Parts: sequence; C-alpha cells; structure tokens
Amino acid sequence: MTDTIIKQAVILAAGQGSRMNVTDDVSFSKAMAPILNKPLVTFIIDAILNAGINEIVIVKKDNDRTIENIVHHYGNQDVRFTFISDDIKNGSLTSFYFVKEAVEYPFLLVDCDLILNANKFPSALKYAVEKYEDENKLFGLVSVVSNPIKTDKKMLRVANGKALEFNKKGFEDGRIGGMIYIFFSNPFLHCKHIIDDGVTSFAFFFNRLILAENFGVMEVEKLWDVDTLEDIKLTENLLLGGIL
Repeated sequence: MTDTIIKQAVILAAGQGSRMNVTDDVSFSKAMAPILNKPLVTFIIDAILNAGINEIVIVKKDNDRTIENIVHHYGNQDVRFTFISDDIKNGSLTSFYFVKEAVEYPFLLVDCDLILNANKFPSALKYAVEKYEDENKLFGLVSVVSNPIKTDKKMLRVANGKALEFNKKGFEDGRIGGMIYIFFSNPFLHCKHIIDDGVTSFAFFFNRLILAENFGVMEVEKLWDVDTLEDIKLTENLLLGGIL
C-alpha cells in the first residue's frame, strides 16, 4: 500500500451492461459479472486500495442490490464504502454528477469495468500526483500504452504528455482512453453546463474539458475495459496466461 494525498475514489457502476447481460434481468449488475470467479469491479477496487485510497464511493443503479455485497469481499480491510443510487439512468455523465456533494478534492474517478495490474498502479498514481498536484488543475490519467483487447471505441490523442482530443484518430498513436481520472479541482460546473444543454455523454464532457483545461496524461500499461461476453472470455484467457 502506498501513501497518497488522494483519499477518495469514485466508481461509476450504474451502467446497464446490456452487451454483457444475455437476459432481460433489469437488476443485472455489470460490476458484479464474474471474471475467474471474482466480481469484475474487484479488479479496480484492488488497485485503488493498493494505492492507499480507502474511501470508495460507488454510483449504482437504483434497483441494484447485488453490488452492495462487495463489502463482504473486503471485510477484513480498512475500507469504507458509500453507495449512491442513480435513479435517473440518463448516461454516465449524470451518474458522475450525482457525486458532487459526496467528494473531497483531490479524488480519483474510475469506471467499474477496468482491468489493470493492481500492484503497478500505485507507482503510476504516485508519479502523476507528484508531477501535477502543484498545478491545481484537472488532471486526466487516461492513456494506455498497450491494450490486448481490440476496440472500436474512441481513442485519446496524445502529444508531449498532454491530451489533445478524444476520438478514433487516437488509434494512430497506439493509445486508447482508459477511464481513470484525477480531479484536483471541481469539474462539476463544466458538467452542469453540459447536462443543462441536454448532453449526457461523458466522452463529450471530457472533450470539452480537454479544450478548457490543461489535461496531463499518465500512461498505464496493459489497461482495458470489459464490455461484452466476448471480452470476459478474452480477459479470463489473458489473466490465466499471466498477462498482468
């Protein structure tokens, strides 16, 4: 475990997981989908705890009770979970906005479906904090050196350690955007303006932030997200092969 000035992490886990759920079960929790017999969300939680962050806020679907069982996986560890229900279900940006009264700065924002090396994450986070905390700006830790699962998602274009744009052109740079952010200051004013305009896309919000703020980038090797049943199978094979 590593000491860090970041004491709080937010996990967005209110997504429907429709590409992973093969039934019409509205209570299905993507975050609790099994990966080698452990819930998907535990991979990012393990990384968070290894980095010395022991306060975790999880935004969940209002009808999801299963994710609250995650506390039993960490019963012997020094960690405090807070659950916030997203009863609007109007995209990841509104889920993010729900936590505006629950966070203290700086805080970490992550998605629930990330796979990464929990043991290597603390050093990457420590480097990012030491490099950027004095700038008192929003800082995005979002770049990936290698992604073992092919993706058709938007990519992050990077130059000289700074984020330039979030779109598919980023693939030319060999990087994709992994949803890990450090917020040293309040991003919710930007967030509210965009929601008031009727936009609920976090990618749109992030692109606006890139234009408005000086977003630094921290590279994290072998980071990917799990969105589909095929991703689950690929991830299990990669983990069994010792990729991390």
